Amino acid sequence: MKKGFTLIEILVAITIIGILAILIIPNIVDSFNEANSNTMKIQENQVLDAAKLYLEDYCRHPISSEYKNTCNSTKILFKTSGNTETSYICMNSIKTAGYLEDDVLYGGTTKCDGFVTLENKSGTASYTNIKTYLKCGNDYETEGINNQVDSSNNKVITMCN
Repeated sequence: MKKGFTLIEILVAITIIGILAILIIPNIVDSFNEANSNTMKIQENQVLDAAKLYLEDYCRHPISSEYKNTCNSTKILFKTSGNTETSYICMNSIKTAGYLEDDVLYGGTTKCDGFVTLENKSGTASYTNIKTYLKCGNDYETEGINNQVDSSNNKVITMCN
């Protein structure tokens, strides 16, 4: 009677395990990355909802530079381009006012900073292109954040820190 396995049988088993690992591990990594991405989108929406509540409670609508002092914060930046004014509300102002309970984290560890942008065309009473932008160290940043930040001095990010 034969006891144990031959070298060929062991090599075949190791090869099969290796092939399975090659097929399975990338799917696990993709699932993990997709879960992180979905978590960040949920957190971006939470920040956006908190910013809307903050505006509702503390600011005139629509906010503009002439009504800037009616907002209970110095952390609102205004940028005018043609007949459109963009307001930037820092996430830390929203958190300080109590509209966000916890820090926004990427991967459960990296703290995120960010802001919410709201556009208002003169003469209208509503906002368009409302969007949250987050930057979490070097781990994550919302697509398009660099288009919102003055690249020469990171004006919005600097203001929000």
